[in-house]
Formats: sequence, C-alpha cells, structure tokens
Amino acid sequence: MSSKSFGLYANGGTTSSATAIRSFSALNVGDSISFQWGINWDGGNGANGKKGFNLWAGTTFLMNAENAGTSDIVVGGSSSGMAFGTQAMNWSITRSSATTLEVRATRRDGGIFTRTVTVGSSAPTRLEFYASNLAAGDQRQPYFNDLRIYRNGASSKGGQVYGAFDGAANSKPWIFSTPNTASQYGFKTSGRNWLGN
Repeated sequence: MSSKSFGLYANGGTTSSATAIRSFSALNVGDSISFQWGINWDGGNGANGKKGFNLWAGTTFLMNAENAGTSDIVVGGSSSGMAFGTQAMNWSITRSSATTLEVRATRRDGGIFTRTVTVGSSAPTRLEFYASNLAAGDQRQPYFNDLRIYRNGASSKGGQVYGAFDGAANSKPWIFSTPNTASQYGFKTSGRNWLGN
C-alpha cells in the first residue's frame, strides 16, 4: 500500500471520530467499486473503538464492514473470520443483481474472503469511510487508497474504468478510459499508463 494513502485519525478515546465520504453515480447491475484498506491493531477501548466503511444508496443504508475490539471484521452483519495480519486488503463490491452485492477482499492474514450481501433494490451511490473512539496508537488508524469504480464489467472488452486518488503525484481524479476507444488519459501501472506513456 502506498505511503501516500489517506488515514483517518480518531485516537482521542471516546469523543473522537473522523469520516470521509465519496459520492458517485449510481452503480448499475454489473458495476463495481474497489479500494485498498489497511489496518493493523483493532480499535481498542473494548468494543468502543471502531473503523470501517458503509455503503449507501442516497440516504438508504445498504451494508457495512467494521473492525472493533478484536481481529475480526464484521461484513454485512456477520463475522468474516479474518485474523490479524500485515497485508493491505483489496476490497471490491459488485452489484451482481438488483438486490445483491458480491463482496470480495484479500485478507490481511492471507487468502481471499467472499460474501454475498442481500440489500434493497436501491443502487449504491455513496461510500463512507469512518473511524471513531480509537485507543491511542497510530497502528489503530485505518488507511485507504486506490478508490475506483468499474462500469459495465470493466475487465471485459468495452468496459469503462473510473478512477480516483491512487497516491501518485500525477493521478487524475475520476477520469475514464475505454479499452476500445482512444483517450488521452489512462491509469498508471508500474510507471506506464494504458497508452504506453
């Protein structure tokens, strides 16, 4: 995970909180949102220290993933069984049908976590990262990076990829490129973008 990731500092005990919100155009069936999430220690303060993210459709809550007073991350209301680890987690949430979200994450202790979360028929439009009531220690803070939206099954020909902050000095927020259409923009990978420059 890049050292230029953004963190949420809420280590003031029981009176501190931080929230970062990103709104976006509604996800259609087949669209995905992805990001990196890095955490080390649990939130501390018993079960009071919390960090995670919420997915919303306007003002309608859809799902949550949260780490509190243990190593576990609760996803969609149920334990994920994830253990402590040092690897950044790569999360993706795909709107697989009008009423289901497919959640996939690389585990910080190794391996892959997947879960289908049933939601209402509203389309996701907002992602909210948060931290609250964390005990002292920078290791308790959550870090996020590489927020992207994939439209029309971006991994397939003709899909569109929408990106945001990736930590790079020349990253361009919310640009897009289609694999079968010329574009002046592309996402950098190992110093080269899709156009080879």
